[in-house]
Amino acid sequence: MYAGSNAFATYQQQRVLSANPVELVILLYDGCIKQLKIAALAVEDTEHEKANSSMQKAQRIVMELLNCLDLRFSVAKDLMLLYEFVLNEIASANASKDANHLYEIAEMLNELRSAWVELSKRGIGSIAYSGE
Repeated sequence: MYAGSNAFATYQQQRVLSANPVELVILLYDGCIKQLKIAALAVEDTEHEKANSSMQKAQRIVMELLNCLDLRFSVAKDLMLLYEFVLNEIASANASKDANHLYEIAEMLNELRSAWVELSKRGIGSIAYSGE
């Protein structure tokens, strides 16, 4: 089992290293959505420590999305406001231990992720991220 796990970790690392900036944004969305769903399930199971940990991971991912924005572009400024809203919503869900709120945040991010996937297919999307 360890060898399989190690192979998957190597695959994931290679996927990140070979991704362009838009693909990295999509991967960050994937990670954030995953952590929000883990947190929601943990809240439902009253595993508050696990829920808190997953929400903190989701917040760190959103912070990374924020830090990579290229604010020379107006769309990046809009995304900045949106990500700040998401951070506040995650904090609110953490304080209230509201699983439904977490699912709503995950769904909102999933819709944004879909937009990034579409931009990626069209070969555009780097107008918001610096790629650093």
